[in-house]
Parts: sequence; C-alpha cells; structure tokens
Amino acid sequence: MSEKEFQNNFYGNLKVNKNIAFGLHKEKRLKIIDYIEKNLNINFKRDLKIAEFGCGTGYFSAYLLRKYKNLNIDLYDISLSVEPVIEKVMSISKINSNRYNFFAVDINKELINKKYDIIFMCGALHHSYNLKEYFESIKKSLNPNGILVAQEPAFKEEINFKDLKKYYTDRLSLKFDKDFPLYPRYDTFFKVSEYLVASRYAGLDLVKLKKWKKFMNHPEHYVGEKYEKNIIKKLIIYYFKFFLNIYKNY
Repeated sequence: MSEKEFQNNFYGNLKVNKNIAFGLHKEKRLKIIDYIEKNLNINFKRDLKIAEFGCGTGYFSAYLLRKYKNLNIDLYDISLSVEPVIEKVMSISKINSNRYNFFAVDINKELINKKYDIIFMCGALHHSYNLKEYFESIKKSLNPNGILVAQEPAFKEEINFKDLKKYYTDRLSLKFDKDFPLYPRYDTFFKVSEYLVASRYAGLDLVKLKKWKKFMNHPEHYVGEKYEKNIIKKLIIYYFKFFLNIYKNY
C-alpha cells in the first residue's frame, strides 16, 4: 500500500468530530506555538505567509487560525481524500473558508511554486523518501530568513540495525529481504543527527533544537526507546484520561 493509498483509505473512512478538530491528545504539539513565540521572537499578529506541509486532518492549522484571527494558511498533503476532512475540521473550528487553501501535492516529488515565512510540519518529515531532497524542496519554498518548524519522533543515536529491524518487524509485521523491508508505504523514523545533517546539506541552518518529553509525543509512544520504567502505569493513566475525555464530550 502506497502513502497515497493509505491516506485514501484512512481519511476516506475517518469520522471527524470535535476531538479530532481540536487535536485531542496532541496538545504537546500545539504548545510549540507558544514556545517559538517566546524563543524565536515570532509575532503571529503581523502579516505572515504560513504553510503546513503534511497537514493530515488540519487540526494544527485550525488551532493557529482559531488563536490568531489575522492569519491565513496554505495546507498541503499528498492525497485529495484529506480535503473533506480539513473542511469538516475547519467548520467545527468555525474557520471561514477564505482563510485557508488546500493543495494535494507530494512534496517529495513536486516543487511548490510559493514562498512562505514559516512552514510547519508535525510528524511528516519521516515520510520522506529522501530526507536531503525533501529539505531542499522545503528550502526552495521559504522566503529569505524563513523558518521551518518541524516536530518529529526520533530514534536514539545508539540504536543499531538489529534493534531497528526488530522494532519494524514487531510494529508493522514486516518481512525482510536481505535486510530490506518489504513495505511500500514509506513510514520510517530517523535519528536526530540524520535530520540535522540532511537539513544542513540542504542549506538550512539550525536555529533552535528542543527535545520534548518523548512519552505521548507520537502515536508510537516511545519510538526507538528501550522498555521504560513505569511504562504500564503511564499507559493506564493515559488511557484512563483518554476515555474520560471521550465520556465528557459524548
């Protein structure tokens, strides 16, 4: 199943509700806005050209549009199946349709002929076929002094191929042929050093690197990490809060 086929299947059957529109359990990703305002002196109340690459449901952009009434945003993802989901998310968020645009583009392959001051990516870089070329495409879409704000899960630097292979075999029920995964959907993770080296070779300079608490920052929970102490307790607490929120919003 290719990335586009995966999205067509997933988003084509997704029932959008308020929890999805408001990014329930993705609050940590939304906090990046306050963080970069404070640490990078970005003023979202001025006229900025903003895009979100690999937008998925669009909950992140919807949050920005709710928070800052002056902003307009361009959203990009690989499949047209995302568009009705985004429209529903924006409708629930009471965002007027003239404040956002959606474009179905595979950024791995197609160049975007628009320039932005800020490009956001939330868990999208790891779908890259070629990380350096992906960063190069992003750089060409940035205005001078424009910035890329990316939030990605990352493996520990010391992880070896044996651990990596076991992780993917367990998580995705993969079969390997001469150490190559038989998996057409490109869904992998990189080390922090790989993100940094690829972005530097693509001509991007690192402005700020922030390591968030790894737990619950991504659906994989603790990607690439060894068994964590008290993980069972944390999972029980997490799912208790998860079902409690569903009950409250029912």
